[in-house]
Amino acid sequence: LTIETIDLYMFHRDDARIGVDEFVQWINSIVQTGKIKRWGVSNWSFDRFQAAYEYAEENDFIPPSANSPQFSLAAPSCEIWPTTQSISQPEDVEHIRWYEEKNIELLCWEVLAKGFMAKPDLWPQNEVDESTFDKPVERGTEEWRVQRLQRAYCNPENYRRRDLAVKLAGRSGLNLAQIAMLYPLTIGE
Repeated sequence: LTIETIDLYMFHRDDARIGVDEFVQWINSIVQTGKIKRWGVSNWSFDRFQAAYEYAEENDFIPPSANSPQFSLAAPSCEIWPTTQSISQPEDVEHIRWYEEKNIELLCWEVLAKGFMAKPDLWPQNEVDESTFDKPVERGTEEWRVQRLQRAYCNPENYRRRDLAVKLAGRSGLNLAQIAMLYPLTIGE
């Protein structure tokens, strides 16, 4: 990179083998060089993020200022990808409010649930066979990818949410994807 300072340096995955105290101290040693202004993480659990934030605050370090969890109108019923975190369940609203109170940026991924909340006809409920969700498939293949996505997103509650969003889109002159993208922006208010 031919830049002098990075505004926000994000770490993609957590490594729970490293204590939050050690991690916060280490990243703050880099912040002190002036090479980065702020730091954040992706796919850290709320509890671990909060622990890092509180450790930093209590010890006069720069706390993390961003997290990147999955967040969508389609709430995954299980882990989507290995070691990823989601804040899409109703019980996550209090976590979202905590992030807001602490002025933490949420840089969310998979807002459209890999198309489930963009295409009203993707994976029709009557065509998705839940009995295949646990069928052994080769990891990393397209079949594995689709199986994980359908297991996470193709459940009665998400079909209900999608149907409701389609109706709302029709009444408001928007499309399904636009309604789904608005959802994360309205939570916590």
